[in-house]
Amino acid sequence: MTVTDVMSIGTFFGMDLAATGTATRTLLGWAPTGPALVDDLDAGACAISR
Repeated sequence: MTVTDVMSIGTFFGMDLAATGTATRTLLGWAPTGPALVDDLDAGACAISR
């Protein structure tokens, strides 16, 4: 990886890009069936057991 590559990645991640699932839903006729992300996390879906 070169310095130019790293700068390009940094530029990309620094952009204010909006994203939604609208295009995917339209193209594939897909609709989510599970809980919302925050509800899933609140229920302990990604809890780390120690």
